[in-house]
Amino acid sequence: VLEALDRTSGTAVCLPPRLSFQSHIQQVSYRTSWKKEALQIQFGCRMPGDNGHAHIDPQGFDFSALGRPMLCDPGRYTYDEAKERKLFKSAEMHNCLLLDHQDPYEYLSSWRFGPQHDGCILKAEEGPDCFWTQGIHTCYFPVIHQRLLSIIDSQFLLIWDEVSHMNKPHTVSIYFHVNQEQVFAHEKAKGYFTQNPEQKNLYLCSLSGLPSRVIPGMLSGRIDEMHPSSRILFEDSQAEGRKRYAVLAVPFQTACPEIQWRECNTTDILEFSVNGIWYQTLWDTETFTVKHM
Repeated sequence: VLEALDRTSGTAVCLPPRLSFQSHIQQVSYRTSWKKEALQIQFGCRMPGDNGHAHIDPQGFDFSALGRPMLCDPGRYTYDEAKERKLFKSAEMHNCLLLDHQDPYEYLSSWRFGPQHDGCILKAEEGPDCFWTQGIHTCYFPVIHQRLLSIIDSQFLLIWDEVSHMNKPHTVSIYFHVNQEQVFAHEKAKGYFTQNPEQKNLYLCSLSGLPSRVIPGMLSGRIDEMHPSSRILFEDSQAEGRKRYAVLAVPFQTACPEIQWRECNTTDILEFSVNGIWYQTLWDTETFTVKHM
């Protein structure tokens, strides 16, 4: 339990923990503070799932910042047995990674799925400079997908995916569902940004130099209601062996962030800068560390 100072009375008040790891349902929730503008993620990977309400989204996540949902779950839209029901539950409508354009497991009907492999959250830890969590699933067996999410310096989110045991060429597709209809391509980097009157925006940038494009999306906040959104797709059409892909999600209000990165000799290390501050991150089998350079 954390203590904070109430601004009106000047007395100490208790705040709930910012990190919640619900291991019984394999779900992690973390926020940088209890202020409205805080960065917040929700991450889950419970496999196999036995809930007909569930969506096909192993290692999917939601991300909010500046008091606004940024990367979203599409919602429910309908409980009717309809094509929209299948679309809204599909992996490509979530913040998920797909292999060969196939869902991680089969959609049979509105309340039934095909066979599923194992998946879980491996870790969720908070340090002085970052929070990070790691998950794994084997739905594309023998291919294994691991995902690491890290909020660094309470400023931005790193999404780092590893796809391994690819014994032949595959297509790896990484979808990000943006809570805005219009998304603009950055002129200098392989990234995209939003621009809205509220000045609560998001910049997404691939540190792997992947080909990318914007495709239409749909979000539903209420049953039988939906509104247009956008999905950003980063894709590797010739993935083989073991590959890692990194994307930065940086909230901003006015000027689009400046991001640079360097090529490293190993896929275990990333070196990049956000608005002139350089970082080195290391992800090995069991640990993740952040160093300011």
